[in-house]
Amino acid sequence: MKKSTYQIIKTALSFDDTVTIEQQRQGLSILSNRPLNDPLKPLLLNQSQTAQLLGVSRVSIYRMAKVGQLHPVNILGCKRFRRDEVEEVAMGK
Repeated sequence: MKKSTYQIIKTALSFDDTVTIEQQRQGLSILSNRPLNDPLKPLLLNQSQTAQLLGVSRVSIYRMAKVGQLHPVNILGCKRFRRDEVEEVAMGK
């Protein structure tokens, strides 16, 4: 499939309120012939990556962790956030 066709379908799906985020991901995965669980996607994100994914500041990520919206994992003294939890927060679950 041409990249432009893929982009048109991706844009159309993003504007359709009846299609969930998960359905969009599944459909685009099928169209691009890529596995749904991309092995190149990190399972744990640092504070900057989490902020970028949610579209908020790093300070907001700190506050979200402090009030319990996000649950950081400590790895060798560094805080990381589970991608699946961050995506759930992004979808409003």
